[in-house]
Amino acid sequence: MAAAHKDSTVLCLADPVVNLYAFVSDEVLAKHNLEKGSTVVLSPEALEAVLKDVEVVFTCPAGMSNVARGMGFLGSDVSLFGQYADDEKGAMISAGLKEYNVKDHCLVKKGGRSTYNYILVSSDAKRVVLPVSGASREIDPDQVDYSIVGNFDYFFISAFQFCDEHLPSATRLVDEVLKRGVKLMFNLASVSCVTKFYDRIKPVVEATAVLSGNEKDFKKFYGLEDSEQLYAHLATLCTGTADSKFELVVVQLDSKGAVVFEHGKRFDFAPPELGEVVDLTGIGTFHLGGYLYGYFKGYHPEVSAKIGDVLAVDIISRLGLLLSEDARSKVRAIEAKL
Repeated sequence: MAAAHKDSTVLCLADPVVNLYAFVSDEVLAKHNLEKGSTVVLSPEALEAVLKDVEVVFTCPAGMSNVARGMGFLGSDVSLFGQYADDEKGAMISAGLKEYNVKDHCLVKKGGRSTYNYILVSSDAKRVVLPVSGASREIDPDQVDYSIVGNFDYFFISAFQFCDEHLPSATRLVDEVLKRGVKLMFNLASVSCVTKFYDRIKPVVEATAVLSGNEKDFKKFYGLEDSEQLYAHLATLCTGTADSKFELVVVQLDSKGAVVFEHGKRFDFAPPELGEVVDLTGIGTFHLGGYLYGYFKGYHPEVSAKIGDVLAVDIISRLGLLLSEDARSKVRAIEAKL
């Protein structure tokens, strides 16, 4: 498989959502039987009861669109497709994409409600996600202009998009991508997604050029428990030759760094110094966005990893998914030395 050419254009399919943040005590989590690290869909009554015990202190755009936002923040030619509503949260999503230099190709649902999440952050920076479904999960597949994918070099999609609500439009978009010779980028998203949607995503992974996800997601997908067995297998799929299955594989290891297969070589990256950790939300998606920015600039994997680290460290140092100008300056300093 041929390597990426520099400055490729990317279209990301993702749920445009808004996050509403609140700090939460362990006592409140226990009271409502909420486990740290979980995503829980509550009834309106149960959600109302939780919200009486917390105070929302910050609101910002979020979701897998963070990959696009991370890339756009640094200067990649990246666009987003999805759906939000014509409400206040939808306006926030639109403004957030523009601020991060992400071209907005989203549908806007008239009279709808944009999707949003309550993010409860504990004192040890762990989170509980309480989603409220809305327009992002209500795309009418007959209203989508599927030819849009032909305007891009790469199409990014995650396993989240293969839930029942998204399946019709996601499947047709992938079909259009393959028909037009656009390269696929796929993120495994979570063990839950891999487990639930395995039969749906397997053929997509088979057609993918760039594969990413957490190590545990990869282990679940390939049915391998041992890390080195997994990496040995991935090495056979990303060989750097013309018949290579993948051109790039990014395996994220949470607090342990990352393992990347690129140009037929394996690269092991140690984790960065995290500094102050306020909220771990977005660490993986922004790290990936930073790495992909470097990848599409043609940088060496070590440089791409450093850029990903800068965004990851920056995003967890405060509440909310907003990068700082300091992060951009640090990336420019890295680039100035090349």
